[in-house]
Amino acid sequence: TTLFRSGINGKYLLSVGNTNIRVYPIKSNGAIGKQVSMVNTQNYSGAQCGVTSDGGSPDGAILDHTGKYFYIQLYSGYSSFCADWQTYRIQSDGQLTFLGDQETDFDDGFGYVRTTVPTISSNDKFGYSEYWGNYGAAMFVGMSIEKSGVLELNSSFTAETPLPEDPPGVYFPEEMSAAPAGHLAVLLDVQEPYDDLGIMQLASYGINASGGISSSNTWQNMPTLSSVWSEFPGMTMSTSGKLLAVYGGAGVQLFHFNGASPITPYSAVLLSGGVDKVQWDNSNHMYALNFSAGKLHVFTATPGTISEVAGSPYTVPSPYGIVGMIVVPK
Repeated sequence: TTLFRSGINGKYLLSVGNTNIRVYPIKSNGAIGKQVSMVNTQNYSGAQCGVTSDGGSPDGAILDHTGKYFYIQLYSGYSSFCADWQTYRIQSDGQLTFLGDQETDFDDGFGYVRTTVPTISSNDKFGYSEYWGNYGAAMFVGMSIEKSGVLELNSSFTAETPLPEDPPGVYFPEEMSAAPAGHLAVLLDVQEPYDDLGIMQLASYGINASGGISSSNTWQNMPTLSSVWSEFPGMTMSTSGKLLAVYGGAGVQLFHFNGASPITPYSAVLLSGGVDKVQWDNSNHMYALNFSAGKLHVFTATPGTISEVAGSPYTVPSPYGIVGMIVVPK
């Protein structure tokens, strides 16, 4: 299963299995209590597209910033004829109420594709992800969150989102992370037909009132990731929206996020042993976890200083059983 925190107060923890979603209370000391509710996703519309996992890992699930709504994708691999996002409301007592679903039927010529887990805009009105098929991400996907909380495809969003001009190839969006004040950080991979050039750049986008996105960044003023990033890294925005962490097999690197202005480099690559997950709290602390080494590094990171806290790294037992990390801000 994979765990997700519900709400900014850490009241509930959600566990996603193959078909079931389970809800557990979080006690005042941080301990997990007995299960308070469970729903079977196969009992609701969207189940025709598959289950919550393919090959043993969830295809996608996310909470909005309020912690009221939980979105989960149903999908059964490239042989599937569709993919679907279900929406659930988390009630005050931990019960889950199904609100609706949105099917995403897109055929890349080799089978139906799914969307990656969306990043939710700071105003909880929009979500952004990519189509994901046999040959990786191909284009942006825009979603909207209705007043009912249901996640739907945004009919006013165009997949032909303006991209920075004149790269030495074609840009493909690979990762996205929302920032406060209606901005979005995007990791762009530069490719030629059937050839990945191994070049990745970071772009900043603005979000308009209808959910459309645009960028004034150019090929020349966007930062290019170091060549040490041999595979697609992950990205996590700090809660302040001022720092962007890029992490993966090479370690973790911090960048200044400057709203609509170009993103700028900040730190060198830290923790060369690799980082599998990065999370932030509300007090400028960055938590970087290495699954295989079983080490959790904690940094205090602001736009002016970066330092590892006393006692870091911490040893995490049974590292090979880890599938994720959750930080519950207090």
